[in-house]
Amino acid sequence: MKITKINQFLTAFLMLLSVSLAAQTTISGNIKDATTGEALVGAAVVLNGTSIGTVADEKGSYRLETTLKTPFTVTCSFIGYASKEVVITEGGAVALDFTLGQQVNMTDEVVVSASRRAEKITQAPSTINIINAK
Repeated sequence: MKITKINQFLTAFLMLLSVSLAAQTTISGNIKDATTGEALVGAAVVLNGTSIGTVADEKGSYRLETTLKTPFTVTCSFIGYASKEVVITEGGAVALDFTLGQQVNMTDEVVVSASRRAEKITQAPSTINIINAK
């Protein structure tokens, strides 16, 4: 009697495990510069609408695993490059290489300014230490 219940439990557990593994999608590939072909170290690959993502290693390779149901959108981005989006329609193992082109973003100028009223060290509202090289 006990063996039958154990067998039923193990069968149900293995069935649930196989269903959860089948629903997993693994996306992997390389990210390179479109002009030079060099690996883009640190480029980000993110699943849109989530906080799930990864970055490319020193060879430009990445690997991302998710249990999201297809279809979903993956975005690849890197500072100074145009982002690319790809829609994933099938689960399982997906090979996806990105080639990003450079993009120049012109922004308005930034002005940083500071001022301080001259005061004696003994009158400063906080502790000040003076370090001299000797």
